[in-house]
Amino acid sequence: MRPVIALLLFATRVATAEPAADEVVAPPGMSAPAPPAPTATEDLKDPHIALLLAVAGSLAPIAIVGAAARGNNDNKGTLIGLTATTVLFLPSAGHWYSGRFLTPGMITRAIGLSVAAFGLLMLVGSEGDSGANVFVAGGIVTVSGAVLDIATAPHEAEAYNDAHRVRVKPVAMHFKTGGYGVGLGGTF
Repeated sequence: MRPVIALLLFATRVATAEPAADEVVAPPGMSAPAPPAPTATEDLKDPHIALLLAVAGSLAPIAIVGAAARGNNDNKGTLIGLTATTVLFLPSAGHWYSGRFLTPGMITRAIGLSVAAFGLLMLVGSEGDSGANVFVAGGIVTVSGAVLDIATAPHEAEAYNDAHRVRVKPVAMHFKTGGYGVGLGGTF
């Protein structure tokens, strides 16, 4: 009876152990499994949709500015705040689709918007052309953050798919005791 309990405890421990993310663990006496072929799963993310969301999110602030230019000027403060918020967040929509909220592009845009706002304050304070130069530099950094999110959105979807794909593959086993067998290895 004791060997059965010990075996059950060992099996439970092995079944609940989690290897490191990039580590492939082979049971003793077995060869490590090769990378398996992808299988169809409903929750995989399409890299094209991630790219489309990133591009649409980057263009949304332009639409808001266009609407503000045609409308009345009673809500300038609200439209400036809405535009800044959409510039900061929406280009990351492709990454959000893939399950990642904070992106390098978002951080870059936050820095760029801060620099642009500082340049705008310098312009209001009448410090000459230096305020305009700082504003333009902030705008360039902000646009580069959007470009970064657009460029990396498809890769983020592929990384999500790699992490969530079900993989199963037969594995040939050679036991140290001299026996051979076939096993099934996989990640879920």
